Amino acid sequence: MLEKILTGLNPEQAKAVQHIEGPLLVLAGAGSGKTRVLTNRIAHLIAHGVDASQILAVTFTNKAAKEMESRVEKLLIEAGLNLGRRPSLGTFHSMCVRILRQDIEAMGAGLTRNFVIFDSDDALALLKIIMKDRQIDDKEFKPKAILSHISSCKNQLVTPEKFYTNENSFSKTVTELYPLYQRRLMEHNALDFDDLLQKTVEVFEQVPQVLDKYRRRWQYVLIDEYQDTNFAQYRFIRLLTDGHKNLCVVGDDHQSIYGFRGADFRNILDFEQDYPDAAVVKLEQNYRSSGNILKNANTLISYNQTGRAKNLWTDSESGERIKVFEVWDEKDEGRFIAEEINKLTEAGKDFKEIAVLYRMNAQSRALEEAFLRNQIPYQIVGGTRFFDRKEIKDIVAYLRLIFNPRDDLAFMRVINVPTRKIGPATIAVVKSYAQNYGLSLLDVLETVNEIGELNDGKKQALNNFHNLLKGFKVTAQDKSLTQLLDQIVEETKFLEYLDDGTSDGESRKQNVQELFSVAARYDAAEFPIA
Repeated sequence: MLEKILTGLNPEQAKAVQHIEGPLLVLAGAGSGKTRVLTNRIAHLIAHGVDASQILAVTFTNKAAKEMESRVEKLLIEAGLNLGRRPSLGTFHSMCVRILRQDIEAMGAGLTRNFVIFDSDDALALLKIIMKDRQIDDKEFKPKAILSHISSCKNQLVTPEKFYTNENSFSKTVTELYPLYQRRLMEHNALDFDDLLQKTVEVFEQVPQVLDKYRRRWQYVLIDEYQDTNFAQYRFIRLLTDGHKNLCVVGDDHQSIYGFRGADFRNILDFEQDYPDAAVVKLEQNYRSSGNILKNANTLISYNQTGRAKNLWTDSESGERIKVFEVWDEKDEGRFIAEEINKLTEAGKDFKEIAVLYRMNAQSRALEEAFLRNQIPYQIVGGTRFFDRKEIKDIVAYLRLIFNPRDDLAFMRVINVPTRKIGPATIAVVKSYAQNYGLSLLDVLETVNEIGELNDGKKQALNNFHNLLKGFKVTAQDKSLTQLLDQIVEETKFLEYLDDGTSDGESRKQNVQELFSVAARYDAAEFPIA
C-alpha cells in the first residue's frame, strides 16, 4: 500500500514524503517535482493512519489546490484506500475566509459572519469617498498609492492604531486615512482582501479557544511556495503549528520574486532558526528542462549571496543553446520578435505553434504594433477577468446587498442599475439622511416617505427599489442561488438593459448567462469547518 505511493520517486523525494512527525524543510529547485512531493506526502500521511481531516495544505492558487486534491484522490485509489473524509486544501485567503465565517464574532469587534469581501475596486471606491469627505485632493495623493501602503501595513500586521508617521505629507495622509478606511469597512460589515489574514491572526491571538480548535483540527500542515509568504502568512502558520510543529514547507530560497507584494524570502532562510530540530531535504533533480538551461541557471544562482547551495541536474539531453539578443528599446524588441516569427513561418512552422511570453500587460503594445506592421496574425490570451466585468459586478452587488443590508457600496452600485431615474441629487439626499441618523442607505428607504426634500416621484422610485429587494430577500431564504439570480435578472429586466444591439451587448448577456453556470455549482454546496 505505502509502496505504491512511493513508486517512481527519486531518493530525495521519497525521503521528504516519508517524513512524518516534526518540522520539515524541502528546498525544491525549479522543476524538481515539489507538487508531486506534496501530493504524495499527503497520500502517505493518510496511508500511514493520519485522519485526512487533520491535514491542511496551503497553496498560492485555487487551481493548484484543486490539482493537488485530484492527484491525492488518484494516489489513494491506486493504493486501494478509500479517501473518506478529505484534507483541507486551499489558498491562505480561502482558508482564512472559512475560519472567519465561523469565528470572527468571537472577537466581539462588531463584524458578523455574513461580512462581505471588498475587492480592489470596492476598496478604491470606499477610499475615494472618504477622501472626498475629508477634502483630500485625489490628484495630489493617489488613492491607489494610499491603498497600496495600507495593504503593506496589513501584510506586516500593522493595525491603524500602531501605524503613525509624519515623515512627509503622503505618510501623514496615510496616517489620517488608514483608521478612517478601516472604520468605514467595519460600518459596512466588510473586509478587504488583506484583512482576511490580518483578522484571522487577530482571532487566533485574542481568542485562545479558537486557536486551540484549529490546532487540534489541523495536526499536519503543508505550505507550498514558502519563499513567497509575507509576515502575516508567516504569523498565521506559526500560531497554527506551534502546538505540534508538524509543519512541512516546500519552496526555493533562490526563486522569491514577490517582494513587491510583501513576500519575505527570509521566512524560508530562517526556517531552521525557527525550528532547530527541522529535517532538511534538497530536491535537485530537474524533470522539466534540458541540460543547457540548467547549466545557465546554476551559473546565475551561484552569484546569490543568500540561500542554501543547490546544484540542479537532469538526465535529459543538453538541448539547444540559449540565445540572448540585446535590444535598444521595446520597439526594437518588437521588431526582432516579429522577424524571428517570420523566419519560423518561412521554415514551415505554423503561427498557432508560436507563443510570445511577456512579463506584464503593458509590454503587449509594442509587440502588437510590430505584428500589425509585419501582417502577423495574433491573439492576446487573457483580458478582463470574469468577476471584474461590469455586468457581473452589478449582479454580484445585488447579492451582496441582499445578504448584507449594511453594504452601502453595493447599494450605490445598483440603486440606478438598470436605470430607475434615481439621480445624484436624490442619492445625495438619501446619503445625508443616513449620515445624520447613523443608518445604512438601505435602512433610509424604510422611512423614505418622511423625507420632505424628495418629491412624490422620487419617493415612489425609491420605494419600488426597496420592495424589489424585499422580494429578493424572501427568495434568498428558501430558494437556491440559481433561482435567486433568475429572479434578479428577470424582475430588473437586466438582459434587456444589457442588449444595446451590438456584439458587445450580446457578449455581456452571455457573461450573465455564464454566471448561472457558476452559481449552479454552489446550489448544493456545503462548507463545513468545525
